[in-house]
Amino acid sequence: MESGMTLKYYLKNSVWSVIVIGVFFYSWMNNPESELTYQLFLAVLINSFLFPFSKYIIEKTALLFSKKEFWQRDFFTSSTGGSLVVIFEFFCFILTIPVCILFLAVKSVKTLSKL
Repeated sequence: MESGMTLKYYLKNSVWSVIVIGVFFYSWMNNPESELTYQLFLAVLINSFLFPFSKYIIEKTALLFSKKEFWQRDFFTSSTGGSLVVIFEFFCFILTIPVCILFLAVKSVKTLSKL
């Protein structure tokens, strides 16, 4: 991984977010009166924008506690049913907002403690 997130990384990880937005937009267009569908659509929209940041933060944090070689094993990268990549992506998407809030809180505390 590079020292910071690049535009290429952000766009590459935004592809799945756009697909999820499309699914929720289609659902919302079929039933625009539903308040729950509208709220879910807004949450998915926010998650989709923040998802690449969340994934980057989670990856960097995981690499603090494990080696890069561990994540490059066949168990994580193989596409033949044994892959955990989809579960990892889903985990990152679900935890996007809490991870980003926690990251901002930690950064704020570190910045304020330096003053």
